[in-house]
Amino acid sequence: NQKRAEARGEAYEYTPPSNDTEEDDDNDAKVKAAEKLKKALSEIESNSEMNSKECRTAKRKAEAIASEESGGCAASDLLAYYEKKNASKKNATQGSDDDKNGNKLENYWQ
Repeated sequence: NQKRAEARGEAYEYTPPSNDTEEDDDNDAKVKAAEKLKKALSEIESNSEMNSKECRTAKRKAEAIASEESGGCAASDLLAYYEKKNASKKNATQGSDDDKNGNKLENYWQ
């Protein structure tokens, strides 16, 4: 590339490859861990056969696993990140004929 630039009379400037793929991988890991955590927590809460001590233990275990899978992110941060991602996806999928609350505007004037 440098020789071609010199042949054209231009200066060659090297641009290093970006690390966007690493960031995307981290985000994917966070989302997957958050989904898994959310599912595990809902299963724990819906299980009526477990006593409170078993529930607390199962929750701590699920949170620890999710934290490890996400690269050390706290469980509360994971759930907040997941909710934020879902909210942004929901807003992006709303059509232009929806108002800010997601209500259809087609029958607004009728």
